[in-house]
Amino acid sequence: MNIFSTIAGKLDVAMETIDDFSLSVITEIKTKGMYRDFFLHLGERLQGRLITAVMRKKGCRAKFVDPMECIFFYKNGDVDRKKSYVHIRSHCRGNYFFIFPGFFGKGPDGRVKTFPPSGSDITFTTVAGALEPKICDKGTDVPGIFPLRPGLQDVEYVPIDFLSHKDLRKFLYRSEERRVGKEC
Repeated sequence: MNIFSTIAGKLDVAMETIDDFSLSVITEIKTKGMYRDFFLHLGERLQGRLITAVMRKKGCRAKFVDPMECIFFYKNGDVDRKKSYVHIRSHCRGNYFFIFPGFFGKGPDGRVKTFPPSGSDITFTTVAGALEPKICDKGTDVPGIFPLRPGLQDVEYVPIDFLSHKDLRKFLYRSEERRVGKEC
């Protein structure tokens, strides 16, 4: 967690964000052991918490939504959409910017379960399916794009009902930092 402590310090974010997360990691390892999907999700989950903390510090009404409390899988690896939709709706109430990390949820055994490749897109469509927004967009950084071109401005809005999983892979990406700056 040292790198995240460093990042939190540079962002001047309260260390409780890191400390609470570290405690939950230790508890998970003690109760369920160490396993692949658990380690794969750690960075995404902590980044979501850090982004939430930074947004709150900037005065935004941000709320972290933990996929372990909202995305549920069947034994065969498919998403239990009915159960997930109920929990997503109960966690995503109020006038907030909801920070919802992608690509993982809770397996039937209670352990972290990750999606296959493009899992963030599956998370995106699951959340959108539950909340039924009029317009929905997804911010993602393609490795190497935003560090090299942080001012990338090409954004296209596409109504979610016109997007398929294949379309989402072609979706134009946008910088979440730029989005937060404009909308808060």
